[in-house]
Amino acid sequence: PDSAPLAEGGDALAAVLAMVARLRAGVLRGMEVNLGELRAGDRVGSVPHEATARVRVLFDEDRPFGGVLDAVRQECEAEAAARARGDRRFVVQVTRDGLGANYAAVDWNSPACTTLRQAITEVTGTAPASY
Repeated sequence: PDSAPLAEGGDALAAVLAMVARLRAGVLRGMEVNLGELRAGDRVGSVPHEATARVRVLFDEDRPFGGVLDAVRQECEAEAAARARGDRRFVVQVTRDGLGANYAAVDWNSPACTTLRQAITEVTGTAPASY
């Protein structure tokens, strides 16, 4: 479309920003949330009918990554439903982009980390360093 119908809640950029704010205040509260990339619209002066956000989340809680991803998806779909006007509704896609684990939260001396370090040392001949 030439431009989304702003009067009918059609601003996809506003919807994405509202979703990120909702996540930060809700299911991602206390987690590190970095909105690293945001794309919306195709030119100045138009109301974007689609938008994409890439968000990085780091957390120390004992929660499985899949559970966090499902909670994020549910919250984003709830925000899209709240913004629906008649048959106009934003379509939400929440996908994993890259790593699916909170690698920064693994204790350096945990059995899994120790085993992995030993394997890396055996293969490369160089022991990895903590960062």
